[in-house]
This record gives sequence, C-alpha cells and structure tokens, in this order.
Amino acid sequence: EQSFEENYAGIFHFVIWKDNRWLDVVVDDRLPCRPDGKLYFIRSRHDDEFWSALLEKAYAKLQGSYGALTNGIPTEGFEDLTGGLSERIVLSERPKHLFSLMLKAYERRSLMSASIRNSRVSEEQLDTGLITGHSYSITSVRVVKGGVRLIRMRNPWGHDFEWNGPWSDKSPEWKNIPAMEREAMGLVFDSDGEFWMCMEDFITNFHFLDICYLAPGTLSKEDLYTPSLKDWNLSVFEGAWIPGATAGGCPNYIKSQNLFSTNPQYLMTIDAPGQTDGADKPIKVRKSAIKG
Repeated sequence: EQSFEENYAGIFHFVIWKDNRWLDVVVDDRLPCRPDGKLYFIRSRHDDEFWSALLEKAYAKLQGSYGALTNGIPTEGFEDLTGGLSERIVLSERPKHLFSLMLKAYERRSLMSASIRNSRVSEEQLDTGLITGHSYSITSVRVVKGGVRLIRMRNPWGHDFEWNGPWSDKSPEWKNIPAMEREAMGLVFDSDGEFWMCMEDFITNFHFLDICYLAPGTLSKEDLYTPSLKDWNLSVFEGAWIPGATAGGCPNYIKSQNLFSTNPQYLMTIDAPGQTDGADKPIKVRKSAIKG
C-alpha cells in the first residue's frame, strides 16, 4: 500500500464492471492538462482533489481512449461503475406512478439522472436555464408542505447554468415552506448548478429518466441493515444464443418465421404477494440481459 506522505508510488487501482464481471484497472498519476496547468477533462471544484480525474483516466483506459467516453449513455456508465441494473424511462409516455417510483428508487440508494434531447445544437442553453444533451444528476426526491412533489437536480458543469422556473433558487415558492423544513432538506442558494423543481415541470422539460438499481453486493454495510433496501432478491441465469438452435432473433420474427420462441426462456413463479404491515403490495421485477 501507498500513502501520500510515505512510499508514494503514483499508482491508483480501480475496479470497473464490464462484460458481467469486475475488472481491475491500474493507472498512474499523470493526468492530461491544458497549457495553463488546469486539467483537460474532469476536474473537481477543489484544486487539491483528483479522484474524479483519476477514475476518468481508468475508465478511459478500459474503453480504449478518452474519446471513447464522448456522448456516452448514462445507463452504461451507471452499470460500469456500480454493477447495477439500469433502465431508461421515456417521460413523454407519462408512466404511471412515476413519482412513487422515483421516491422508492431514491430511498433505495438508486442512481438517477435525467436529460433533454438535443435539438439543433448540442448543449444548447434553453430559456428555462436548462442545457440540452446533459445528464442531470437527481440528488433528492421528496414531498414538502402542501403535498408539493419536488426533485433536486444538479448540472454536471457545476456552475450557474440552473433551472430558472418555479422552485428555482430564491423563487417566491420557497416562502411557503417553513424554515425548519428548508433546513432539513438542505436548501442552499448557490451558483453551483444544483436546483429544485416540481414534478410537473420535471416531466414537461425533460425527455429521459435513467435509473440504476444497485444490487445487494454494491450497497454499504449500513445499507444492508436498512429494511427498505434489503427486501429484494437477486438471481442470475446464464444462457447463450446459438445459431440454428436458440438464436431466435428479436420480436419481429414472432409471426414471420416462428423463430422468436426458440430464444432462451426462463420461468418465474411468484408464490405470494409482498406484505407490508399486513397489507399486500405490488412486487416489482427488474430484468437485464448482459453480454458476458
């Protein structure tokens, strides 16, 4: 082992999930910089903090280059860094119980982000203050006084490009929330890229919601003893698409060639509904096909 005071060797070790397994990635401490000495890619707000740039270098090494990280899909990054299962929700389809889903995902430490589809110009700033083509982190989901459903988000650029509509920084809506509740939700008005918006504006202004559900093996030891986080099970099944045998193709072949049914199939039986305080509750199933 090395420390930053003694026996420092400039070696950093990361583990990244790829092809259905954890891979060890080792990098040195040489980071690409601009002529003025500032980091060329990811950098922290604090000049003496480098973990994000080192992680980015490890991820770029695994992918083959820094250029390979450009215009990535959030769900892929989520899965590579956590080993979790991801899904993309199209907000224009107005999925039922969306806020309840987001609230439960937040309570279970799931990672969430939202994005706006690029229009004519990539990374265009809209009149609302939002930027197209960005993956905004969702950092909190909660209900405040009056039953208002709020979502806290953060611009990845981390500066004053923020939402400027209702519930934005210093908007009049906050006067209706007691000071104690504002303090409990960590309300801060800074030009740091973080802001709040209501659920209705969220659905109206964003196109995609990406959620990554963390598997039990990726939760912290404290989280594993939290009831709301541990009432689920993980099962893994291995299979293969073999030409001429089990490679049935996509659903387009259901009627034309009757091949779709030859794909690998897995039977799942739910013996009893879930129980919460004696009452039935829906059982949610997440599935993901991973190339190994």
